[in-house]
Amino acid sequence: DNRISHISGLKRLVSLKVLSLSNNIIENIDNLDNLTELNKLEISNNKIETFDGLENLKNLQELFIDKNRIKQMEGINNLESLIILFLEKNHIKEFNMSYVANLKNLNFIFLNSLNPDFQSFLFYLKKKRFPGDYLGPLNFQSF
Repeated sequence: DNRISHISGLKRLVSLKVLSLSNNIIENIDNLDNLTELNKLEISNNKIETFDGLENLKNLQELFIDKNRIKQMEGINNLESLIILFLEKNHIKEFNMSYVANLKNLNFIFLNSLNPDFQSFLFYLKKKRFPGDYLGPLNFQSF
């Protein structure tokens, strides 16, 4: 286990493509706004509660933010290049389709502990066309 609790000193790394900060005790990710070239961010298993700080990461394609304390999806809608999103083992209780409406490139989303509010999202995924892929029938009972 690592013990990083604060993210600082990254402002000059503007060309950084991949950043891995998993398995730490980070609560706040608002110092990432300068990393506009970032493609992959791994911040799993921390203490993060919101997506605040990711707004400027327009090139982010892969986000691993599972095993945190995320409660709401608000703020994810700015990540228009996102293809893969790991959200498992968070504390999300409410889901609104507007949070992912902008995410036209989103092909994979990993969730768990889905409540009935997520059924509208699953229906959205079922209807979405994935080039070269097929999303088979979704069984809501398995969630």
